[in-house]
Amino acid sequence: MEGQNITIASRWAEGKYDRLPGLAAQLVGLKVAIIVATAVPAIRAAKEATRTIPIIMAVVVDPMATGLVASLARPGGNITGLSSMAPQMTGKQLEMLKEVVPKASLVAVLWNPANAGNAPQIQPAQDAARALGVRLQPLGARGSSEIDSAFATITNTHSGAVIVLVDAMLLDHGTQIADLAAQRRHVPFYDAQCMYPLVIK
Repeated sequence: MEGQNITIASRWAEGKYDRLPGLAAQLVGLKVAIIVATAVPAIRAAKEATRTIPIIMAVVVDPMATGLVASLARPGGNITGLSSMAPQMTGKQLEMLKEVVPKASLVAVLWNPANAGNAPQIQPAQDAARALGVRLQPLGARGSSEIDSAFATITNTHSGAVIVLVDAMLLDHGTQIADLAAQRRHVPFYDAQCMYPLVIK
């Protein structure tokens, strides 16, 4: 029970990945027993901060492709945890989206280039898009202004739908993203972070 036999020291970068090395160093300085991290940049910062404290990765997209572990069976080092195998999931999400919006011929994918866990999801999505006869439009955004620019592109190109990849910064700007989607009422919005379709009519 927290406060009796366990103490939890939480650190949150608020989507600002440049803060992660300092936060990881703080945890190492506290001599914590384990570090739990939920995104590739956070896990990488923890990995660089310590080679001895166990690091638990929570549902990472593809820990091998991002260089966090040697293999799923034998991760090696001080990192273990769960993989969501999201590269395959992104293609499945696109299939589901096509069922919800069958007339969509161009689908935008909003992702964060600063998150190494996002890039491995683009190619499987491209493969799934080709199989479905859909064109994919990946749009990178590292912050609020780039999210605005991405949605301006979505409007100009008449994208029929948007998939938002899982990312802490994009999650922090979830209200902004939802508002921009709502303003463009012809744009169906599929949030991969919530795992369900929201169609703006």
